[in-house]
Amino acid sequence: MSCDFDFYADTYDAELRKATAFAGKDPAVFTEAKASALIRLARAHLSDPIAAAALDVGCGVGNIHAALEPHFAALHGIDISLRALDVARSTHPRVEYRAYEGLEFPFEAGTFDFVFAICVLHHVSPKEWRRFVGEMARVARPGGVVVVVEHNRLNPLTRLVTLRCPFDEGITLVPRRRAQRLLADAGLHEVASDYILFSPWRGAKIEQLERRLRRMPLGAQYMTYGRAR
Repeated sequence: MSCDFDFYADTYDAELRKATAFAGKDPAVFTEAKASALIRLARAHLSDPIAAAALDVGCGVGNIHAALEPHFAALHGIDISLRALDVARSTHPRVEYRAYEGLEFPFEAGTFDFVFAICVLHHVSPKEWRRFVGEMARVARPGGVVVVVEHNRLNPLTRLVTLRCPFDEGITLVPRRRAQRLLADAGLHEVASDYILFSPWRGAKIEQLERRLRRMPLGAQYMTYGRAR
């Protein structure tokens, strides 16, 4: 990993708020938008999401878990930062958290229906990207969905945010096509991508418009996803 997240566990929200201040919105707005996108994806690709077990890889302090937890039968999170996990446990007691060393996940093969990593892969050394995504695919059940959410490096405002975030120092942004190849190389099929977060403003009409624009490389982030065999 390119950052010691133990150091930022207690100041993560404040640092992110400073980095995104130019947008005039609290970072929670963007977290909720990503949660909505993930829930839509689960509903579209899983027969019964409310009965599904989900895994958040590199979950950090679990900011997104309040929005996600009611929509799955079980939600698990893993992270390399013990301090971040302590913070997450204190605020989300119904989520199961575990520590891991960064590459090998502490679960048996085929454990989860929905496996996702939100802006984590760019903190992993590029030489380990294939192994990391391979682990995500390994712990997914046949028919399950694996999702990588990453920054869109073609979006100038996104690049500005990453430059301003102290915990993004030294990262390598992941091209969307590279993410798709990684998922395909991990044995996933039906691999596709959607762009998200086209605007800092939210609301039903804006979200509907963003869904129509999801194939256009203008959003601040993208979701690349595939189905496990």
